[in-house]
Amino acid sequence: MAGLEPAARKRMMRELAQQLRLNQQKNIRMQRNPDGTAYEPRRVTARTKTGRIRRQMFAKLRTAKYLKAAASPDSAL
Repeated sequence: MAGLEPAARKRMMRELAQQLRLNQQKNIRMQRNPDGTAYEPRRVTARTKTGRIRRQMFAKLRTAKYLKAAASPDSAL
């Protein structure tokens, strides 16, 4: 990796950051922690209310606005 030109390293880091973002989106959608364990279940009170739960948890959190990918020749964010 150190032998690559800065532009090639930056491109590789950007692709790595984008893949990481996609994996995080998938984990959030499946409500799974990075180590593979499931999220802690919702409290019982939310499920016992009459009516339905209106939306899925963390719907906005997995959008690209909140999971931006940035890269430099030395790091990927």
